[in-house]
Amino acid sequence: MKAKLTPKQKLRLKQKLFADLYLTSSMGNATDAAKRAGYSQKTAYSIGQRLLKNVEVIKYMEKRRAKLEEIFMQDVFDVMNKNKMLSDFNMKDLYDENNNLIPISELPRETAYAISSTKTILRKDGEEWDTIDEIKVEGKSKALAELGKMKKLYEEYTPQEVIIRIGYPDDDDKK
Repeated sequence: MKAKLTPKQKLRLKQKLFADLYLTSSMGNATDAAKRAGYSQKTAYSIGQRLLKNVEVIKYMEKRRAKLEEIFMQDVFDVMNKNKMLSDFNMKDLYDENNNLIPISELPRETAYAISSTKTILRKDGEEWDTIDEIKVEGKSKALAELGKMKKLYEEYTPQEVIIRIGYPDDDDKK
């Protein structure tokens, strides 16, 4: 015997799971979402189609879709900001006014973000030791290209094959 739903409990857990899976990992495939939500393999197609017409499921999916879009747009915004930090990076920001390397702990977050790794090398030059700091930074060109793609500043460019003949035409071309 199935439990009766109270007004506050409009959707069962399986129905919510179906809706969440339909909107995310099942990529709009109702049968797959129904199977993954725990419905029978044999009836997953018909149950999936029925759930897509259920008023409460539709309402729930509309709310979830709006929330998922908000989360997605925040992720896009974060990626754009991080690419912007990389593209704005300037090597001068690593040094103070006396041309001394600023310790990483004292660098602004935006500057430190561009650094992918550091290495300090001690080298003996005669009687003295020299310290050489090696700093690797993320690719600025790649960050700029990604920003351009995200902002749709240019269309994806696919080079076409171009054949240029230089010199005299073949005998066949003279006829």
